[in-house]
Amino acid sequence: MANAEMDQAAMMEAWAKAGTPNERHQALAPMVGEFAAEAKMYMGGPEAPPEVSKCESSNEWILGGRQLRTTFKGDFGGHPFEGVGYFGFDIPRDVYVGTWMDTMCTMIMFHEGPHTGDDKVIEMRGEFVNAMGQRIKDRHVTRIKDNDHHTFEMYHTGPDGNEMLVGEISYTRRK
Repeated sequence: MANAEMDQAAMMEAWAKAGTPNERHQALAPMVGEFAAEAKMYMGGPEAPPEVSKCESSNEWILGGRQLRTTFKGDFGGHPFEGVGYFGFDIPRDVYVGTWMDTMCTMIMFHEGPHTGDDKVIEMRGEFVNAMGQRIKDRHVTRIKDNDHHTFEMYHTGPDGNEMLVGEISYTRRK
């Protein structure tokens, strides 16, 4: 019985550690708040000018600081656009994790990326099937500049294996 009790105690200690937000979560704190955003989408390829739109983003801690919830609103191609994302850190796997859903599709996108030692630049990778049925590999880079500014970059890898920037968003805290 003593081993079972020790295993139970070790398991409870591991769950407590895995369930307590840590410094990786706190690295996301500058992103909490209300932000004005400028989105640039490069839908016509690298030579074409980007489609630029003004947007807004609200980011708040949920679940006791375990996840950051983003609510994003703007327009895309002259149509209203809304998105919701979740961003956090998975302690047992030592990876940043994120999801994204928006009004352009019905899928939920999943991304993850390892902690690299630099919590100011967070890179995550994922894969999704676009509206044309094509499997797309993508990479997201979040750059936390300071408490009032952060950026987001989205890259897709084409069938030729080359990666291209398809979107970038600059966020500025509303005063």
